[in-house]
Amino acid sequence: MRAAAQNTTTEHSLIAAAVEPLREQAMSRAEEYARQYVAQIAERLAAAGNDLQVLAPYPSSTRDGRKSFNMKLAFYTAVRRLTTGRGVSRGMHDPEFADMDAAKVARFVEQAREDAASTYDAFVAKLVAKIGPVTSARLQGNSVWQYSVLHVTSAAGEERWKTQQILNVSSLGKVFNQWPTRRMR
Repeated sequence: MRAAAQNTTTEHSLIAAAVEPLREQAMSRAEEYARQYVAQIAERLAAAGNDLQVLAPYPSSTRDGRKSFNMKLAFYTAVRRLTTGRGVSRGMHDPEFADMDAAKVARFVEQAREDAASTYDAFVAKLVAKIGPVTSARLQGNSVWQYSVLHVTSAAGEERWKTQQILNVSSLGKVFNQWPTRRMR
């Protein structure tokens, strides 16, 4: 039993070591994307006169359909995660002035990096499970902007696995990576 566990760890470490150089690039790309997303919100906030009620009012469940409501709610939540209100008492229909909050932006960007690292760990585990036992692994190409090819040697012989990184923002405004991997024929 212990020998099997050691063997699995070795196989995991071979694949993990081969694809590890892409981890920092994935984290940096998530950070860059998060900063671009924040910049877009900052521009839109400025264009709305820093009024959250103009930029991202709370959606109406009676006027909006389910999909529209969820999208508006996600944007409402994302904007408020990045801004701080000016603390002025206001009525329901009055403007709600707010400014971008540097500390909240820093947390948002750091969370994007941490999420990228976590999804990268899940990607490595999925890759190990998908490929199975290997005796060697090496990475060809190290560009998360396009794709990479993992060359592995297993009991079945040589195989090549192509991975391309996709960067998305969830409906809740969280930046995350995906790494679809296919065996090349």
